[in-house]
Amino acid sequence: MQEKDAIINDSPGIHRRTIVKGAAWSLPVIAVAVAAPAATASTTSCVDTPEDASFVNIAWNDYANGSNAIGSHNGSHLYGPNTPIFTDLRLVNNGPSTIASWQSAFTVQAATINFDPNNVVMSAILPDGTEVPYSVIDEYAVVDNAPERRRFTFSFYNLVVAPGQIVIFRTKYLTAPTTNGDPQVAQPFGVAQPTSILCNGQIIPSSALTHPDNLSDNGGEVTNPYWVQGA
Repeated sequence: MQEKDAIINDSPGIHRRTIVKGAAWSLPVIAVAVAAPAATASTTSCVDTPEDASFVNIAWNDYANGSNAIGSHNGSHLYGPNTPIFTDLRLVNNGPSTIASWQSAFTVQAATINFDPNNVVMSAILPDGTEVPYSVIDEYAVVDNAPERRRFTFSFYNLVVAPGQIVIFRTKYLTAPTTNGDPQVAQPFGVAQPTSILCNGQIIPSSALTHPDNLSDNGGEVTNPYWVQGA
C-alpha cells in the first residue's frame, strides 16, 4: 500500500543546472554498473540523444500529515525520537529519451536522523503507483564540506521512466533516537540524475552521451523544515 502523499512541504521552481556542482548535497562520483552496448552504427547515433530529467518538488511527511508531531517549534512541526518520516523528491523526464537507470542522494542534518543505515531506505514510485526498491546503497557518509549533514546515495539499475512521466524518490527514515537537548532543525535535501537511457533496444550509459543536457544534478531542499526534540 502506498503511503500518504507528502504534502507538508512543497518546494517548486528550482530548475535543472541551478544546483551548484560540488555542493554539500551533490551526488558523489560513483561508477554505475550498466550493460555495455555493442559497438554498432545505431549506438553511435544513440550517444547524441539528449536526456532531460528535471526537478519538480520535494516534500516531507510523518505518514500522518503532521499528526505524529509532539508540538511545534519556530512555526513548524516538532517531533520526538525515533519517529518515522519520509521525504519525496519528484523529477519529470522531459524526454526525448526513455531513462533506464538512476542514482539518487538524500541528505539531512546529522543530529536529526537515526544514522543507522539499516533505518534509511529509498524506493522509487512510478506513475502507476508501483514502488521499486533501490538496487544498491552506493554510499552513506559524512558530507565532506558540510560535516553537520549525512548523505545516503542509492542506485536504481532497472528503473524505466518514459518521456513525460514523473518519478518519486522516497527516502524513509527515523528521527534521532536521543531524548535530551534543544530542538534541532531538519531540512532534507534530495537530488537525482539518470545513469543510462534506452535507445534502439540498447542501454547506453549517461557517461557515454555527448549531448550537453546530460549529467546535470537535479534536486532541491525543502523550504519549510521540521524540528527534532532532543537531537
